[in-house]
Amino acid sequence: MSLPPEFLELYGALPRQGPGNRASLDRAMQVIRPAKDAACLDAGCGVGADISGLLAHVPDGSVDGFEFYPEFAEWAARKNSDPRVRVRTGDMLELDATYDLIWSMGAVYIPGVNTALRRWKPHLGPGGKIAFSEIVWLTDTPPIEAQDFWASYPAMTHLGGIETICRDEGYRVLDRTVLPDDAWEAYYHPLEARIAECRKGTCSEALTAVMDEAEAEIALWRAHRRAFGYGLFVVKVA
Repeated sequence: MSLPPEFLELYGALPRQGPGNRASLDRAMQVIRPAKDAACLDAGCGVGADISGLLAHVPDGSVDGFEFYPEFAEWAARKNSDPRVRVRTGDMLELDATYDLIWSMGAVYIPGVNTALRRWKPHLGPGGKIAFSEIVWLTDTPPIEAQDFWASYPAMTHLGGIETICRDEGYRVLDRTVLPDDAWEAYYHPLEARIAECRKGTCSEALTAVMDEAEAEIALWRAHRRAFGYGLFVVKVA
């Protein structure tokens, strides 16, 4: 399945397709402490923004990238030509190998946190860990604008809610944190620059609509960034 051309035009040129940055990855790795030869999976890798960071922490290991959209997978493979990297198009839940670390930034909402944790469990090696980010409420009284925006994702909960899901699926939470503002800006700054570039030319109606939606999302986060954010969790089988 391919993305609509207007999405490819806007998001394909970005270094990443969601909030995250190298500093947040490095912090998680201080908790994970992977072996130098660890086998890693980047589940829902997009264009491969985190692959080089993962490789840096497993110098004798490997990173498999799974990405649903073939265009993103192709770009990820092109950007990460290291022989230790293998990028494939496919369902990130349909695995055929065992991993020491499964890393998934901003993608577990697609199948649901509980489904992802359940399906990945048989593919974790001894002592294996999962690190994932998930959008969460940071307050019990979010503003109406934020509630309206996230109404399409009724599964959205808070940090404690994610911890409960992890425990219910047989995992122990080793660490949880909230992605800092600079991890969001690492995504939004390039997105804003790309929108500005696109608007200089002739835009289709579909591309204009996608850009308008992206700008509304950015404005919402900047106005209400203390109401919601991405929780970054590191878990292992209990």
